[in-house]
Amino acid sequence: MTPGLPGIAALHNEVEAIREEYVRAQNQPKQKGVGPVGMRPGNKPNREQKTFIRDLAALYEEVLASQPTAHDTASGPSSPFLRFIHRVFREFREQSELPVDPHGYYPPSVGTVRNVLRSR
Repeated sequence: MTPGLPGIAALHNEVEAIREEYVRAQNQPKQKGVGPVGMRPGNKPNREQKTFIRDLAALYEEVLASQPTAHDTASGPSSPFLRFIHRVFREFREQSELPVDPHGYYPPSVGTVRNVLRSR
């Protein structure tokens, strides 16, 4: 991974590719009464998002020489890495040229980021 603008451009391209794939999947016709086979209800793993968070953590660590952390408290500010993630997702949402699902660029939860950082 290259820090700086080439690295950010690569991350942006990856996010756009994931978003476009998601939009295509949403536009496919659905058959009435037919659900996904073998899928259980509940939260589904989002491997692309987790990979993206790992990439952001590596970029953050390489550029700032600081360990990324994920903590958020009601009485104080969130960790710098969480603020960085929120800013990245907000920028992608604002820079998107195509109409997107309103949930497409919501940042991950603190728990999701924390779990990804633990699994690195």
